[in-house]
Amino acid sequence: MSMAEEKKLEDLERQLAEAQKSIEALSSKNRELLDEKRATKSGAERQLLEAQDRIAELETQVAKVTADSKKAEEKSAAAIKAAQDAALAKSAKLCQLIRDEGLQRELLAVGIKNPVHLKAAMAMLREQVQVDEEKGEAFVAAKDAKTGAETRKALAEFVKEWGVGDEGKAFVTVPGSSGGGSAGPGSGAGSSGKTMGRAAFEALDPTARVEFSKAGGTLTE
Repeated sequence: MSMAEEKKLEDLERQLAEAQKSIEALSSKNRELLDEKRATKSGAERQLLEAQDRIAELETQVAKVTADSKKAEEKSAAAIKAAQDAALAKSAKLCQLIRDEGLQRELLAVGIKNPVHLKAAMAMLREQVQVDEEKGEAFVAAKDAKTGAETRKALAEFVKEWGVGDEGKAFVTVPGSSGGGSAGPGSGAGSSGKTMGRAAFEALDPTARVEFSKAGGTLTE
């Protein structure tokens, strides 16, 4: 082999060695890049799993908070309703007291002293009496005779007018009597002087009817 050929072979070997070094360097770099990619992918997957766990945890917390909030709302609504019901019941009771006490006072004022007559008159008139809750006053709704407009008539005025009417006169105790037996204008000739219209009698409860009969009362049509 000539010197030229030997030199050419040496050059080729050197180039091959350099090429192998380059290949090894590239392989090493490729492994490094693959390792980095693998590490990056693993980290991303871990972050994804952690995020999913966090989301699940937050969803659980949200569900709990929502359930607790709903329970609190239901409890609050129940408490509000109970308070409203209690207030309505108290208001209804107060209105009943204002109505009944006011009606009894005015009936006594026009001369209905007999307990049986008083009870009957209250039974007849009670449903017509209304109460202004803001003012705490009892009144009767009436219509103006001329205009037909609905107006409020004071309870005292209403009872006074009723007491001098045909229906009310039978309940009024005669002035100067004991109040336990005599009746006012329109009385019949019963043994005790007591008379009562049939409508008034039928408005009484069974006990009051018996008391009236025992007292010798008589009915008028």
